[in-house]
Amino acid sequence: MQTWVKAWTGTNLTADVNKQFGSFVADRLTKGGDALSLDILEKLEAIKNKEFANQFELDQWLDTAAIQGDARKKVLAAIPVEINIRDNVTICLDAATGKTVWKKILPGGSGEFGTGSTPCVVNGKCYGFGNGRSIFCIDATAGDIVWCVEAGKPAEKSCSFIVEDGVAVAPIDPLTGFDAQSGKVLWTNAVVGGSWSSPVRWKSEGKTVLIVRGSGKVLCFEPQTGAALWTCNDNGSGPNSGATPAIAGDRMVLAGSDIKTYKLSLQKAELLGTAAVPVDYSCGPTVFKGHAYVWGRSGGYCVSLDTGTLVWSDKELTACSYSAAVCADGKMFINGNAVKPTGYGDGSVSMFLPSPEKGKLLGQAFVHQVLCTTPAIADGRIYCRLVDAIACYDLRK
Repeated sequence: MQTWVKAWTGTNLTADVNKQFGSFVADRLTKGGDALSLDILEKLEAIKNKEFANQFELDQWLDTAAIQGDARKKVLAAIPVEINIRDNVTICLDAATGKTVWKKILPGGSGEFGTGSTPCVVNGKCYGFGNGRSIFCIDATAGDIVWCVEAGKPAEKSCSFIVEDGVAVAPIDPLTGFDAQSGKVLWTNAVVGGSWSSPVRWKSEGKTVLIVRGSGKVLCFEPQTGAALWTCNDNGSGPNSGATPAIAGDRMVLAGSDIKTYKLSLQKAELLGTAAVPVDYSCGPTVFKGHAYVWGRSGGYCVSLDTGTLVWSDKELTACSYSAAVCADGKMFINGNAVKPTGYGDGSVSMFLPSPEKGKLLGQAFVHQVLCTTPAIADGRIYCRLVDAIACYDLRK
């Protein structure tokens, strides 16, 4: 059945339509006569995101819409009758033993995924996000709240803070700069709204500036004021613009719908080259010895920082597409994706050898890592967030 459905959608839908509606069409073809009629779906569209006060009110609406019998049972089974509220939990562990040093629970919220940002720890303070509009700063030693404010638009956030010159910056719609000590909003810049991508630091001519991508733009700006130095168009949209830029010297690499390499100055970003490869989702580039490496569900890629051209590609070197590799000891570590390359990862950690001659998978450990996460490496150890625990493995053995 699934083979037939795939063949039918490939023949009868254009690439753009298949990308947008393919899963919906495949679902209806698979269900056949058990699928809800288009007339009922049109009626349900009118109450999308509507909250009914009680079951009686919902039953009244179904009666008015003349939705009865098996169709009514299917509709009732699909409508959620409760809201799951998550706690917002930040945990500090002893890196050597795994013992909990402190645990801070803040009010959470509802949502599909929850906040997925990496905490930013600077000068003994931990900066992060709760659900909705909550922004917090925690004392990294004691776990006490330093400040907690409401800012930006309500959303589940997957970006991270960066702190520069006493200003904590994050693209929370709009891009916002906070006083790192008090949480006071110092400035906003509407050029970039909410973004999965995190700001990065770049130093040039004795000046430190920040670069962030979002809202179809890449913005270079001053951390103290938020004032723009330059902008350029992004090469991705939606999930394909979520990867954080990689910067080395005066080079910037963006992974989006393709891989673009730029030469940077304080006045502009000059495009050096475009590698037209099937990069998707938010797999971020990692730079090592003059080359940028991208590992995702469509394979591994190596791009020259000098020219921006593709050096090699290998469709067998698959990895999680919602992640970026961390580099240590000349090797790169990332959430693996060899079992079923869907983009989200297979719960493993893969170790790749980055080389301009040829990339290579050196090893893979199935540790039940949470999907779409990135491991951290320090002092020869790798730390992984598992489905039900935090684990530390010794890479020196």
